[in-house]
Amino acid sequence: MHGFVYSDENLFYMARPVSHDAMGDDIVNPWHNTWDTPPDMWHVYLYSGALVDLAMYAPNKYKYASFERNNILRRYEWDVIWRKCVKSFRS
Repeated sequence: MHGFVYSDENLFYMARPVSHDAMGDDIVNPWHNTWDTPPDMWHVYLYSGALVDLAMYAPNKYKYASFERNNILRRYEWDVIWRKCVKSFRS
């Protein structure tokens, strides 16, 4: 398996690098590890903590992030996630 696990008292997550233009089934399949293009997105399997911390502790900075919610794959640019975090933090 190729991926990343981070844990401290405030944050826990498991993610792996994937290609953002890959098929959804390949992104969520942990056994699929070959990509037509170099990975440019973190697919987050498990996460607990402040979302803003996710970008700060990732070993590589990629342009995109994805996760599943209610079995629906969602892909976002980090800039969009960051703006939402800052907006909710200021509220």
